[in-house]
Amino acid sequence: MYDEQYQIPIPADVRTRMELINGIGIEELVNTGVAGIIGILLGYIYNLMFHNYLIAVGIFGVITVLTFIAVMKDKHNTSIAMLIGNIIKFYNSQQYFKYEKIVRRRENNYELIII
Repeated sequence: MYDEQYQIPIPADVRTRMELINGIGIEELVNTGVAGIIGILLGYIYNLMFHNYLIAVGIFGVITVLTFIAVMKDKHNTSIAMLIGNIIKFYNSQQYFKYEKIVRRRENNYELIII
């Protein structure tokens, strides 16, 4: 009887991986760094083509910040990038079945099929 009532208290906010800041670990920093390098390359190409340094820096900043926000995890261990990935997986896993309604009736010794 007492065995059923025995509960072990689990502390809140237990993390299974090392995080530097809440929601930001090594994986998120690596993803942000890769996106930053891609942003630098795109900004450099834009600067070579149009000779506008300010917009090139803006391209780098926007890409880096948006990636950082997209990969940062919340208290439920999910991120915006993970949610978008789950939506895409769900959409691709859907199956569509064609439904046809067939009614057979006999009228005056003729078979009437309605599709």
